[in-house]
Amino acid sequence: MENEITTFAQRLKECLETKHVSAAELARNTGISKSLISHYMSGHAKPKADKLLLISEKLIIIIQVV
Repeated sequence: MENEITTFAQRLKECLETKHVSAAELARNTGISKSLISHYMSGHAKPKADKLLLISEKLIIIIQVV
């Protein structure tokens, strides 16, 4: 069973690939550091609500609250 950090990391990667957006572009467009985006994508960190909102606004996705 996957934990929610792993699931978020996988979904973020899939979304970036689908939308043809690089991690660097996401960092630039959100103001979140490239290293923190990298941590999210590797599953080493889980975004707090404010960062998740920034990411979702830039990628135009719906946040599913679990």
